[in-house]
Amino acid sequence: MKIFEVSLTNYCNFACSYCISDNTRGDDKFSKPLKLNNDGSLKIHPDGMLQDDYDRLKDSAHDSGDWLNLNQLLSFIRDKLDSSWCINLTGGEPLYYPKIDTFLIELVKTNKVIITTNGSLIKNNPGLLELDRNSIFFRIGYHPEFRSSQEFIRNINFIKEHNFKYIVNYVLHPQYYIESKKYLDHVKILTDNEVFYEITPFEGKYNGMNYPKPLHKLTDIEKTILSKHQLENFPNSPMGDKFILAEPNGIIYECQGKGVILGNIYEGHLKLIKQGRFGCFS
Repeated sequence: MKIFEVSLTNYCNFACSYCISDNTRGDDKFSKPLKLNNDGSLKIHPDGMLQDDYDRLKDSAHDSGDWLNLNQLLSFIRDKLDSSWCINLTGGEPLYYPKIDTFLIELVKTNKVIITTNGSLIKNNPGLLELDRNSIFFRIGYHPEFRSSQEFIRNINFIKEHNFKYIVNYVLHPQYYIESKKYLDHVKILTDNEVFYEITPFEGKYNGMNYPKPLHKLTDIEKTILSKHQLENFPNSPMGDKFILAEPNGIIYECQGKGVILGNIYEGHLKLIKQGRFGCFS
């Protein structure tokens, strides 16, 4: 499978302590929490940017690099990539992008799509229900520090009831299994509610230690908890060839490490590389 991972925006309505969108990771920024007004209208900051202001910002924000222009993204995909590419939309929170459902209806006509989301805004985008279930897949982050388990399960049940394909991604943060055993409670909630899930390692630095650890430094509990595919070594990855990544400013990189620039959505160019890579975050 060939994957084009696209970060649509740096904005998110969550601000998880372990989010990889921070100023230690290349051009990323800290997530900027977004909230809803009491009447359900959107605002970007807690002190209040309303829907009309938000729409105006969205229409011009690609100039500042915080929001990727969806029309130019769609044109780029259709011009430079064929239908064998799966488009993985991330952020920030991709479902916070205004009228994202209209964009998705067009995108799934030519490409399969993965939406990496916290799942909190799925019900806010009724146009999602029009999508072909064979062309869309939700990868939903479970973030216990930002919402109750009851609210999370309600959103998962909405996904199930409308026959969407999905998997829940639970990030194994050290605070959940080293400083406490909260991961046991979190996993129990998922299993009790018959949720399909995967457990992935935390990426970043915590208490002076870099994560994920090399395989030979994993503790027994880490080896037991993490999914099998997370523990295997892949000496030659397809980064830059069958995996590429774009930031909201339009720049395309070979991988999350952002060491090599391959193109630019706004300038309409892309040059893939044909060589094995031995890692991304080192």
